[in-house]
Amino acid sequence: TVTANGNASINTTTKKFGAGSCSLDGTGDYLSLANHADFNFGTGNFTIDWWVNFNSLAGTQDFFAYSTAAGTVQFYWDGTPSKFNIYHLAVVLSSSVLSLSTGTWYHIAYVRSGNVWYIFLDGVNKGSVTDTLSLGSPNHANGIMIGAEVTVPSQFFNGYIDEFRVKKGDA
Repeated sequence: TVTANGNASINTTTKKFGAGSCSLDGTGDYLSLANHADFNFGTGNFTIDWWVNFNSLAGTQDFFAYSTAAGTVQFYWDGTPSKFNIYHLAVVLSSSVLSLSTGTWYHIAYVRSGNVWYIFLDGVNKGSVTDTLSLGSPNHANGIMIGAEVTVPSQFFNGYIDEFRVKKGDA
């Protein structure tokens, strides 16, 4: 079950596919899910991907975050150097510096294949790192967040998210 928090809503005008997208205004809006073992990726392959359309590129904006017994996992935009970052248990994977625009749909994919972790933007590899890290089950009281940092909901996303998918195993 996905719960809308703040003013999170479905926007039927600005969407990439289907009938609508998730609209978040960057001021306390996010989606939350209960912790679940389905998000225990371990050392296996996975792909997490989504479409994003920014209203603002300023500041740090989380797309997806959860915590495990070993620490926090965050997938976020860092507007200061204009790059995507993934922070997972003290390992940071950063994309190259990007020139993005507001009002444009971008496809983002975070992929683990073996021990190599990748960030893709519109199908192009923008960064990778090799690490044997294991991602365990989410266990934070706030659950799993889309559009916010999990430990104290913050770093809210400002824009639209569409077709958020999580796939375990080979993509």
